[in-house]
Amino acid sequence: MFNNENQTTDKDMKTHENKTPVMQQVEGNWKQFIGQIKEKWGDITNDDLDKFQGQMDQLEGYLEERTGESRAAVKRQIGEIASRLKKAI
Repeated sequence: MFNNENQTTDKDMKTHENKTPVMQQVEGNWKQFIGQIKEKWGDITNDDLDKFQGQMDQLEGYLEERTGESRAAVKRQIGEIASRLKKAI
């Protein structure tokens, strides 16, 4: 019989292809990333942020609603945080 255990699925490929550059930068450094998000937006909790691990669009929407800032502003600031994080590593 065939062993599919080590084969990459179409879903895995699409998931990897759909990751934004920001998500690629923070992947593996989520704790540092959320620490910087909390520094920027002080009233956001770990529990709030843990719900969005790996789901950048949903995180951006949540921060937009929570902070009242535009989606573009939130996205830009998240990108800046991710860029700083990448340089620090």
